[in-house]
Amino acid sequence: MAAGPAGAGAWVAAVGVDDPNPVAAAEMGVPLERLLVVDVEPRRAPAALATLVGAVDVVVVGARCRLRPADVRRLGARARERGSVFVPLGSWPAPDTTLTVEASRWVGLERGHGWARARRVRVRAGGRGPAARPRWAELWLPGPDGTVAEAAPAGRGAVDGSPPGRLDTVPLLSGSPHGVDAPPLAVGGGDGR
Repeated sequence: MAAGPAGAGAWVAAVGVDDPNPVAAAEMGVPLERLLVVDVEPRRAPAALATLVGAVDVVVVGARCRLRPADVRRLGARARERGSVFVPLGSWPAPDTTLTVEASRWVGLERGHGWARARRVRVRAGGRGPAARPRWAELWLPGPDGTVAEAAPAGRGAVDGSPPGRLDTVPLLSGSPHGVDAPPLAVGGGDGR
């Protein structure tokens, strides 16, 4: 989720992430010069997140960030106002958009031997407001080169809102509130737009 925007020039902050791994982030395509890792005490997470909203484009919220529903509402309003996006790693009260892996297939293992080289997944995006109509995208997560990338279409995707019968590509959205093109899973604003 952070590799595409960071690769296009956006700043990313990972806050309260258990055991952050910059090497893994770099292997997934996140330029380290665009990544801030913030270690925070759980009780100070709301203040740290409020400081980062507007200063960075994408804020990855780790499991150590303990937020009350009132904190989430206040931070969401601030993110919408300032054009930042929250990407929670775990549950989030009343998210505007949720992403779910609905199908997954590893490539490389054949007849019980070989290396798992890449994984092709179908991801469903849905939620409330502008994200109420579900959409699907097919991605390499990770791809053969270790990065996240849009998979080539296997055929026509679902254009009527129904899930594709096989792993087809359907763009989730285009553009970014920060003027840089982002991959299909980048969700702009704090409200899923």
